[in-house]
Amino acid sequence: VVAMSTTEAEYVAATEASKEMIWMSRFMEELGKEQEDYRLYSDSQSVIHLAKNSTFHSRMKHIQLRYHFIQQ
Repeated sequence: VVAMSTTEAEYVAATEASKEMIWMSRFMEELGKEQEDYRLYSDSQSVIHLAKNSTFHSRMKHIQLRYHFIQQ
């Protein structure tokens, strides 16, 4: 992925990390391991704001829809 800003790069990375956490959690459950809640931490205030605020951001309209998975 070629990001047009640092915020976009960190947002995409956070989305990919959250998908990996979900996959790993489900995999561990299949192995019979009890799972606790997971948290994804970020030190980027702009990424935190984007993830929490699902309204349309005109400055971020170029981010592909698949990377908005983290908002769910």
